[in-house]
Amino acid sequence: MTHISMFFGGDFAPCRRYENLIIKKGANIFGNLNDDIQTSDISFLNLETPLSETAQRISKSGPTLQAHPDCLKSVAQSGFNVVGLANNHIMDSGPTGLTATIKTCEENKLIHVGANENIEQALQPVTISCNNFAVSIIAVAEQEFNIAGENTPGAAPLDIIHNIAQIEKAKKDHQVIIMSIHGGNEFFNFPRPGLRRICQFYIEQGVHAVICHHSHVSGAYEIHQGRPIFYGLGNLIFDHNNPPEGWDEGYAVKLNISLKSQIVSNVEYEIIPYKQSVELGGVVKCEGKDKQDRLLKLENMRNKLETHSDWMEEWDKFCAANENSVLLRQFSPFAFPGIRRLSKIIPFHRWLVSKKHQNSKLNMVRCDSHRELLINIMEKL
Repeated sequence: MTHISMFFGGDFAPCRRYENLIIKKGANIFGNLNDDIQTSDISFLNLETPLSETAQRISKSGPTLQAHPDCLKSVAQSGFNVVGLANNHIMDSGPTGLTATIKTCEENKLIHVGANENIEQALQPVTISCNNFAVSIIAVAEQEFNIAGENTPGAAPLDIIHNIAQIEKAKKDHQVIIMSIHGGNEFFNFPRPGLRRICQFYIEQGVHAVICHHSHVSGAYEIHQGRPIFYGLGNLIFDHNNPPEGWDEGYAVKLNISLKSQIVSNVEYEIIPYKQSVELGGVVKCEGKDKQDRLLKLENMRNKLETHSDWMEEWDKFCAANENSVLLRQFSPFAFPGIRRLSKIIPFHRWLVSKKHQNSKLNMVRCDSHRELLINIMEKL
């Protein structure tokens, strides 16, 4: 019997107020989580920002992130050996930012996966030899302003056709296959229905564990066909001047995989809850009652997820809470600072959106052919 241990951390964004602190503290930024990182055969985190000294920023919806390349030294010093680049911020500094990030990973002897100079290279899983067995990590992301093209750099897409090809290729030469997925809805503790179906499907196709991140809060998890799916690890290192509820709480996952006769016989997991913030000086593992409370909260979320009606109730509540701001972004002919906050008080969309306009918009985004047409036109604009 052979055993492999793997550590997975969530979103690592060494920018804003964290940048100088990380350069100063190095590996100590991960606090007492370092023991878990260093005692694992493979340790992985999602690098949620390009590392570049240029001032370049792409035009996109949402914030653009960037950090100094020296911030990655803390990752290498702490014992991480694999860095995921498939996320919605990896192209924030354009092609030169991605190239600089890859170069910085290689200079720090960190394996990188999930983004590269074109889609063929970005889709290549990483192969790691561990205890005489081959481990494959596949890293993909939902499409925003980040996905690679045939001749353009970017991240590997969360796309069933591409991903099944990755999984089938990995199954030929690897005993262990792990998927890292950057996706889901921000500030929602549960998976959207489509994401859950995809994650379960990948398990059914032979993946041994699915690790999701991007939601910025601790997410529910489940066991599907004996293998774990984690729907949101939360922030590992990520600053916010006015953090929303749950922003400073996350958890790491430690997988202990047993192999017998070159076949995975068991996948065990350990959840390691922690807090993180600039004020705390980085990451601090939860202990005692605090740890038990966090684990109990996760178990309660798991129970809700596994009860279909309870999970759907959470999804409907989340959609209802975001209805005004989402519709406003889609239909409003104007925008100004604070409009999203104001939209929570004043239902602007009721004045802007007629039933006819609603149906037209729904048809445009729901129909695959209409949506592809719209995407092509908007990209060219």
